[in-house]
Amino acid sequence: MPVPDIRILMKKQICSLRILAVIALFVVSFSLNAQTGENPKQKTKPQGSSQPTQPQPPIQMPQPIMVPGPIFYPPSMPQNNMGVAPAKTQAEIAQENRENARIEVIKELYQLNADIQNFEITDVTKPFHVKGTKGFKIQFPEFAFVDEDGNPVMGEVQIKMTEYTSFSEFAAAGLSTMTTNGEILETGGMINLEAQSGGKKIKLADGKQIKITVPNVDPNKDFQTYYGSGTDQIKWSTTPQQNDPKTDTEPYDGYTIKMLKPSGHVHGDNITMTFYKNQQALDEYVNASLKVSNDVKKKILKDGIPFVYSIEFNALGKIKSVAPKNRELTDKTLISSMNTQIVSLLKNAPAFDMTEGGLMAGKPYDIIFATTKNYTGNQVKFSAPLAFPVNAKSENKVDEKPTDKNVQEFTMNSTTLQKINCDRLSGYASTDTATFHFDRADAMIYIVIKDMRAMISPNGANGDYYMTKIPAGTPVRYVAVVYDDEGNVHISTNNTNFSKGKVEFIDRIPFSSITLRQALEGQ
Repeated sequence: MPVPDIRILMKKQICSLRILAVIALFVVSFSLNAQTGENPKQKTKPQGSSQPTQPQPPIQMPQPIMVPGPIFYPPSMPQNNMGVAPAKTQAEIAQENRENARIEVIKELYQLNADIQNFEITDVTKPFHVKGTKGFKIQFPEFAFVDEDGNPVMGEVQIKMTEYTSFSEFAAAGLSTMTTNGEILETGGMINLEAQSGGKKIKLADGKQIKITVPNVDPNKDFQTYYGSGTDQIKWSTTPQQNDPKTDTEPYDGYTIKMLKPSGHVHGDNITMTFYKNQQALDEYVNASLKVSNDVKKKILKDGIPFVYSIEFNALGKIKSVAPKNRELTDKTLISSMNTQIVSLLKNAPAFDMTEGGLMAGKPYDIIFATTKNYTGNQVKFSAPLAFPVNAKSENKVDEKPTDKNVQEFTMNSTTLQKINCDRLSGYASTDTATFHFDRADAMIYIVIKDMRAMISPNGANGDYYMTKIPAGTPVRYVAVVYDDEGNVHISTNNTNFSKGKVEFIDRIPFSSITLRQALEGQ
């Protein structure tokens, strides 16, 4: 028998209710008139009566009956005969339980993260270095950074460094010791580097390199620099993610000297140098008036040679002092013959907007003049630190523990700031395959190779995973974090030799960040 349409039934019920409401209203009205003896049709005073008509009490009309309108359901909404969404299937509930369990696992993994170390650098016009608590030392060149627009960064910079040296830290950060094409690596340690100025991310300038000293690594082995890529699972390549190159589109027209745009984070403020009245930028004012003689231009053989001046303001926003930052070199540089002109231009500049510019009276600020191509629009890349002595010492105060002379160290270079790994290829070329199966469960699986510093994760999903490349007989430790349909989580381990076929797990260890660390580190 066909099921009647619920909408037709509801419309019929609504019509019936409305008819009943009208009948009820008529009955109530008739009853009230009958109690007063009044004919509902007679509304005038009776004939021959001299007595005034007594006022009648007002008739209390019944409140209208509110009838709900029809209910309409969106076509896409699943419904049964009562308009209620159907219950979740057992498979949907199981998937939801597994996903919730995975989120809890990730929260526990977060507890194993390596510490982020912060270093405050007050002067990036000179070389400087930072050293982490685990022994990684990073040496930065002068003028190492540019902002997102390619402009050189001045003033104060914050360096963030994270050192990864344990398997539990690798797991927490989603790191493995595997290349992007599937080769297995032995690692000497990994770091992540970031730099900011005034809360904005900055990057290593094109053509600049940092030198990384890695502790506890044999310098005689063939370690090299690898760069991380990916999100959930970081893998490694010898090619970094390059900065977008900016190419010159105008023809070569010789060289000149210009003042670069002064900006940066200095004395705790993001600074700009513009005049109070017309908001013209200082560099625009100087470059419009700076005269570079042909003799000087003929001596310039390349762009990117920097010359730094230090200026101070008085309380009225005027520049009160101008001096080369390294006076002993002034007479030996291309800019020496222009020094008098530069000082005069700066001291005679209009008053500056101190409030909006974030400037302070009596505090020194660095500005840069540099050799550059004669046309405008190109980014200046510093190619040589000729304005500073080669052995210039950093004025930045960075805490550093003395290095143990017995500790082996390996030094490598990097052309970018990101996740950086000190690695060497394992040489494994095996096709042996191990498989992992978890019935009605998913897992995060880690394979620690015991005879070298390596940890990798197999491929796969939905309870089935596999791993190749490791030769049969290699001592390994399998660690599996398993979460099932009910949302339960446990750890299983297996210390064995790598072999073909299915990997068996027997033990079940309660899961926590502590037990996972112990399992990964073999404690």
